[in-house]
Amino acid sequence: MGMFPAVPDPIDSELQPMSMPPELEVLPEGGKVVGVVGHITRRKNLDLIARALCLTPSVTALVVGGKFEPGELERCQESLAQLSDSGTTVHIVDRSLEDSELAWLIERTAVVVVAHSSEGPSGILGMCAAIGTPVAAAGARSLRGDVRRLRCGTWSRLDELSLAEGIQAAERMRPTPALLAGSADFARAMLALDDAPGGVRP
Repeated sequence: MGMFPAVPDPIDSELQPMSMPPELEVLPEGGKVVGVVGHITRRKNLDLIARALCLTPSVTALVVGGKFEPGELERCQESLAQLSDSGTTVHIVDRSLEDSELAWLIERTAVVVVAHSSEGPSGILGMCAAIGTPVAAAGARSLRGDVRRLRCGTWSRLDELSLAEGIQAAERMRPTPALLAGSADFARAMLALDDAPGGVRP
């Protein structure tokens, strides 16, 4: 795995304040909630995630938190409607979340899905690892390496059936929150840096 020019800021899960987005006051207590968070572009594969969740009956709700790029919500409406018709409630928060709201949403969900083919470190995955929420990752090889190093979830191919199986496996996981309080620790975890200066693990 190669080096990348930028690494998201580390997250200290013990110090990160949490506040519920007011739009999610209607979210029922209990049940298994899957989250998709961040800037919602085509790269997030929300339509694929919705179709995979149709194959995952244990999930009771999907929460999508983050600003949609123009046209993306409309593009995904058919898949989201199919998911809703299958009995899984769909909650959309179409705006940029405050850090405290993002932390609350990640902590509240049973699984966060990070599914894309772009190689590079994922700030959302790192935040999930710090909080202790399992991740169902799919697609990029860098995501596969990150969930293995951080022991924070599963990785699958970027197709409906594989992702559904990955989500079901992630539901059963209880990751220990990663202590990524220092920038050097965070970089080492996300980029596989060896303890020796300049060293990189394969």
